[in-house]
Amino acid sequence: MRNKRADRIKSLIRTMVDQLEFDKSGVRISTNIYKISEEIIEVLENKNGNQKTNQSRIDFLSQDDACIILIKFTQEACKNIISNDNRELVTGLLEPSVIESLCNDIFDFLLSLPRCYNIQFQIPLFHGDKLFKFNHITMGFSFDEPLPKVPNIPLIMAKNNNSIGLNCRVEGYCNNENNDTYKSALSLLKVIIQQGLTEKIFIKKEEEKYSSYLYQALSIHKGKTIPEYFVQVTEVDADGEVMCFSLPDHIAHFISQLTINYYYLTSLPDHEEFLNKFFQRCCRIAFEKNLENIKAACEWLFNSHAYETNDISMSFLQICFGLESLFTENKERGKENDPPILALIATKIAYLIANDAKERKSIMDKIKKFYGIRSGLVHGRKTSLRAKERDLFYFGKIVLGRSIQKEIKMTS
Repeated sequence: MRNKRADRIKSLIRTMVDQLEFDKSGVRISTNIYKISEEIIEVLENKNGNQKTNQSRIDFLSQDDACIILIKFTQEACKNIISNDNRELVTGLLEPSVIESLCNDIFDFLLSLPRCYNIQFQIPLFHGDKLFKFNHITMGFSFDEPLPKVPNIPLIMAKNNNSIGLNCRVEGYCNNENNDTYKSALSLLKVIIQQGLTEKIFIKKEEEKYSSYLYQALSIHKGKTIPEYFVQVTEVDADGEVMCFSLPDHIAHFISQLTINYYYLTSLPDHEEFLNKFFQRCCRIAFEKNLENIKAACEWLFNSHAYETNDISMSFLQICFGLESLFTENKERGKENDPPILALIATKIAYLIANDAKERKSIMDKIKKFYGIRSGLVHGRKTSLRAKERDLFYFGKIVLGRSIQKEIKMTS
């Protein structure tokens, strides 16, 4: 990094540290510090000069992340200080040499970004003695069907569970489940499950089996009716676990309803080769830059599945977002109620998936009706779907799924 830019970052870090306050509850930051952290990120965005490149741009780092880094290092520097109820400036509590060392430590940490993390999803779907490995991804899988009503994997996954699960190595900065670095790994999970449902690798469990799973969850997990699946995030170059948290309830609830389609997989001539190609395709969708629109559509369709039981209106809108991620350019998005844009979306969908002219016209007519419902939900004229509108909801899900598969086929 050029000396002028390094000096600028160090100066900004010192300005932030100078404004920190400390009391018995810990380090406190002011609103102004967020503005300074934004400037630090702007300077960091390119370590090689004024021209931004994909290699140097750290767009995974947010203002919140920069402030968390600041607090983390300052708390460590202040750990031996005993403070009363009164707030005091950190610079008044620490020796000048400690302040200098603190600023240098923060500077060195920022320059070390991106960092490498291993994120493990502990989910029964991805447990078994068969391993699938692709670059930075490892998945466990089993071709053995569990005994009826006796799950071979506990529904409540323990925090100290060392089983395989779905492991993804990602780069960035990860401090919690709302961080973009973690979300890139969550994208992979969503793509695999959405594509797995399309390819019939996963299916919904029968209702009576699902009930027995829920009863087990009730008895084990203090009455909670939603299974709890844990995610472990470990920094590759550091010892020990960085953090452990649960998947959101709506995702956990949906995943708990799924099982591996054992009969279908074992009926294939070479089910292992089939899965190898499937997982490779999912990794491409999740991580290749030129497939971002397909990845977004897969995630929206997954979200639609996950929300369907509890909020079908939100599920409906997520189908719309999935279609728009495939069939509109960035400059066109946000204009879905403009008739030419609606006509363009309907035409693109119809020409992509229809088998003949008659089906093409039918799809275009239904898409226009489908978007009429979307307009009502978005602008507040509707709050829910009527019974007769649910047919269009399921039509939209089918269209989005078929469109995704067509787009994937054209990129392979």
